Amino acid sequence: MKVIFFGLLFLFSGMTLAQNLGVELPYFARNDLAHEVIESDFIPLESEARQSLTADILNPEISDETLIKKTHSLLGGGFDFLLESLETNLLNKKEKRSQILSAADFNFEVSHSIHDADIYVKNRIGHGTFEALRKQHLHAIVIGGEARQISDYIKHLFSGGQFQLQKLPCLYEKWGLSKFYVTNLMSGQKYLLWIVPPSLQYVRHYAQLFSYARKAPSQYFLDLKARADLQLAADRNASKVKRIFRIDHVAFGYNSIWEKQISAIDSNWSVLQKQKIAGLELGVQFEILTIKNKQTGLQQNLALFASDQTVWGELVSIHMKPFLSADLKSVTFLGSAGSLSAPLNPYDVSVPVEFKTAGQNIKQINAVQKIYGYQLPDFSRKVYWESKHGHTYSPIQQNSSYLRTMMRKNIGSVDVEQSLVAEAVEKFNTQNPHQIQFNAVNVITDKPVSLLLKEKTQSDLDRLDRDQKAKARTMAVQLALMSVLNVKQQMQCLSLFQ
Repeated sequence: MKVIFFGLLFLFSGMTLAQNLGVELPYFARNDLAHEVIESDFIPLESEARQSLTADILNPEISDETLIKKTHSLLGGGFDFLLESLETNLLNKKEKRSQILSAADFNFEVSHSIHDADIYVKNRIGHGTFEALRKQHLHAIVIGGEARQISDYIKHLFSGGQFQLQKLPCLYEKWGLSKFYVTNLMSGQKYLLWIVPPSLQYVRHYAQLFSYARKAPSQYFLDLKARADLQLAADRNASKVKRIFRIDHVAFGYNSIWEKQISAIDSNWSVLQKQKIAGLELGVQFEILTIKNKQTGLQQNLALFASDQTVWGELVSIHMKPFLSADLKSVTFLGSAGSLSAPLNPYDVSVPVEFKTAGQNIKQINAVQKIYGYQLPDFSRKVYWESKHGHTYSPIQQNSSYLRTMMRKNIGSVDVEQSLVAEAVEKFNTQNPHQIQFNAVNVITDKPVSLLLKEKTQSDLDRLDRDQKAKARTMAVQLALMSVLNVKQQMQCLSLFQ
């Protein structure tokens, strides 16, 4: 299949919009909203209030208008979903249009590494949406873009006819996820349309989830204009941060752990101050830790990245690239990864020795490798130092065929972001005399290769041991800090746990 992206820069004429609040919310959308209320850890409700609101959401006798008012009163304006229906008339057009990509149908005949794929998909798209896609044969479309451009996207998707566009409630709009229900008023065909942040990996992830639920291909496309706009916003964020501080190190991952571990890893270092940079775009936050070496007097600034929105795939690199400059000493990426190596198990820590993307070897060195042998005294899992780290767009990609291909390439672990970040740092270092250090550590959270090894595992992406994961995260931060702070190996290293 030929892959063509487009920027959505043109408009169709002849479209009229009319607001109509009389359209009933699909029941599957209520089902998913109820699940979000129960599962979300960021809404300000106690358990009893959650249960009460969930019961009201699922009660068909409570009108949508009443539900909207109650949700607004309990959750505040930030969660005030407006039930919105727009009637859209499109004139038939003959202009050539860019292709919309199709996510391949999920191959149910090939075994998959996910322990219970139905549950995995339901937990990510919603149980109600899963059942609607599976039983009602809804068409499914994923757009990597911006919700405010929905009218333009509709014009591009459909060349003619009359359509009703209904916005569905979602508590994750702050994360960049918006849901719409589209009905062709002439044919009666219904479409589920999701807009997610403009990451190719993220769009493919959701499109494949929809394909699994539908047992048929779904469609997706990426708005390159939206991704370019996101890069400009990330550039503005970095400029604002750098106007306030000279940034020596920037780190992505486990930002809440770093401050406490700085003095723990080396008593010569202390945190002089910390400051959060407010007013940034895209829901991004940076916390700047100013640290000082008591012996040498050396003072440096460490920028810790956090975001309200989902940051998936190449979006990490988009936020990181504006910091690459002659002033920057290091980039650190810490994250979760899946094991493709027999000795590498959930909650072990992996320090990759090589990075690979599809068909490409990344030559960037992982600076954490120089700390070979370090082990926390109370860390009962293994630190694995020899892994070749690969790239995947989603765990849903990891069927038996994919696993065999990666194992033939001696890939020991995979995730969605790390190799892309390594690639961006390598590109900068190749083009500039100033060399930026790259630090990478992974916490293993699942073991896809268990499928081929015929192993049984009690931990996967939906069955987590949070205590073990927290200890592994601390280990990852300590390893990264030893590299960032250039702690001497002979002072800090313990024997490698076997």
